[in-house]
Amino acid sequence: MKKSFAKRLAILLVVVMVALTASTVSVALLAKREPKRGIVIVTALISGGLYLNNPDGTQTQLWDPILNYEDFPVQETILPDGSYNISMDLISAVIERMGGIEPLLALIDPNTGILPSLMVDKMTGKSVLDISPATPDSPNRIKYGALGSYKQTVDSMTAEYGDIAEAVVFNYDWRLDNRDNAKLLEKFINERGYDEVVLTSHSMGGNVCSTYLAMSEENREKVVLYCPYAPSILGAIDAVYYMEDARNLLNMFNLGSAESIVAPIVDSMANPFLRGMVSIYQLFPHPVLLESGQYTNEDGDYMITVDGEPIRTREELINFYKSRPYAKNEEGEWIYIFQTEENGKTRLENFFDSSFVEVNGKTVHATSLVNTVFFAGNGIRSLHGLDFVTDETGAVVLDKARYSRMGDNMVILYSATAGLGPDAQNVQIVDKGAHASVGVNFDALLMERTFEEINKVWRTEE
Repeated sequence: MKKSFAKRLAILLVVVMVALTASTVSVALLAKREPKRGIVIVTALISGGLYLNNPDGTQTQLWDPILNYEDFPVQETILPDGSYNISMDLISAVIERMGGIEPLLALIDPNTGILPSLMVDKMTGKSVLDISPATPDSPNRIKYGALGSYKQTVDSMTAEYGDIAEAVVFNYDWRLDNRDNAKLLEKFINERGYDEVVLTSHSMGGNVCSTYLAMSEENREKVVLYCPYAPSILGAIDAVYYMEDARNLLNMFNLGSAESIVAPIVDSMANPFLRGMVSIYQLFPHPVLLESGQYTNEDGDYMITVDGEPIRTREELINFYKSRPYAKNEEGEWIYIFQTEENGKTRLENFFDSSFVEVNGKTVHATSLVNTVFFAGNGIRSLHGLDFVTDETGAVVLDKARYSRMGDNMVILYSATAGLGPDAQNVQIVDKGAHASVGVNFDALLMERTFEEINKVWRTEE
């Protein structure tokens, strides 16, 4: 009897020891689990890939404007100095790979072309057609953004950090409300299971990321480094300039005699397209810029003036935006972005507030709450201010555009640095770096300094 009891006791002790050992090993293994790391590249305005969702469940590649050209040479076309290399050889190659001139002409058809397909209802802020962004699983270059713009970034990030992190592009619908796009970014990061994120963005992607960071402390805790490239964080005066008249876009090109042909197309298609896009309004200059170091606020150096009087306050700026002809529809109703939300503020005001967080009774920009290093192009002629006058009919019209070299030719310096300016410790100036280039030309302009910052958070143990 004693032997039987002793035998059972011994077996029980062995079972307990095995169980304890297994639990200890499991806890140790869990403790040693490497965090899942992601490098997330957030696209710019017009650079995110978009699909048209067909009634039969299939998708048609909609916004990559040049189809069937898998290895489109983006970095050879948009040069590091901001110039464009559009040769006849490139044009011929595009026409050939698209199957002739007819598909190219179809893109500018006023009824079925690319702009009518991308229209947004200005009263609801919703896409007229059923459209969704590309994903990392999309079958061709569109997963890297339109024209494969960020493939170089993905390839270089993967070559350097592929052993410890996954580099992916987050495409979003750049026409719509960026508060919704920020929620989709949050969902994207969470569904991919990232514990640690190096976040990068180009241009308007900085507005999406700023809102994402402001949404929750949980979001901020995941971001070990944020590198915005040429971000439009506090808006762009260009957005107002082009909204006033889309023909101003033609000033970027030397069209010569062709301008008389292109201008009517701009009037009939580009103006209504721009004035429906929610995101363009969300790129209007932020009130914070009024008192930033961008302006002396003396001797005519103001952001916006009307009949020689500068706009000085947030309230004045919002009221000016609401006074423009495009703020209402033909029936006098506020369009989507100027409609009032539950808190009594317009959607535009609430968007302006969406990237700020209150900390200890002080309101701060969300980028200041994470490890952020701004990459801002500077030293290129950029739209600096707008002067409006009242004409003989009583209408307030744009009279003059003012320029300076405190910017990257599309976004002024203090917007790109969330108001910090060039001397802040966490600002990297890309001298003579143009807006499109600072983001697309990763290897030439951004790689070395970005890798230095990533190494500080992920390679310190080496």
